[in-house]
Amino acid sequence: MDKKPDIRILVTCFTPARGKKQSASKEALSQLRPREHGVQIFKLELPHAFGTCVTRAWEMAENTKPDAILLVGEAPGRAGVSVERVAVNLTKGSRKGSLEKRIRRDGPDAYFATIPVQEVREEIVEAGIPAEISMSAGTDVENDLFFGVLDRAKVAGGRIQVGLLQLPCLPEEAVTPYGTLPSMGKTVSGEAAERAVRAIAQSIRREKADD
Repeated sequence: MDKKPDIRILVTCFTPARGKKQSASKEALSQLRPREHGVQIFKLELPHAFGTCVTRAWEMAENTKPDAILLVGEAPGRAGVSVERVAVNLTKGSRKGSLEKRIRRDGPDAYFATIPVQEVREEIVEAGIPAEISMSAGTDVENDLFFGVLDRAKVAGGRIQVGLLQLPCLPEEAVTPYGTLPSMGKTVSGEAAERAVRAIAQSIRREKADD
């Protein structure tokens, strides 16, 4: 039996993006149990929409008071799991062909993830799952969410760890008119998310022990 949770982690995923039937992040989160390794996991499905996803995620954070927020998205074309290190203050917006603009006009150029990026990557690789540390989450919805949640966490005092995990597409979505993309099944993606939760929880426990 799993021990009584001492860590609270909010894990988010996205609904399928426009034109898609499935979401790699949603399928991965379906593999997570509510309790893992003494961690209480709160799962939240977000709309794949600029701005709105940030508002919904932070509302849930205010209600659940997590120690960490793990955002899970999808990066089609990547062959392994990406543990994002940097959230940039840029967005391309929802309109096709629109120019990039700052997410928050008076905000910093970027934020660094506050989860233990290297430890998360190592924990995932230990399970035999390909993973890398990425220095760019792009300027799509995933980065918009990443920057927005980090920004709100800083305003709130910076005690909540925040990170972004990006997954390859599902095998069912890999075949495109332009060729076949690298893919990863939901069971493997789910284990990667579970491993990330484990590494984050270990980091939080060390911090609490040092306080």
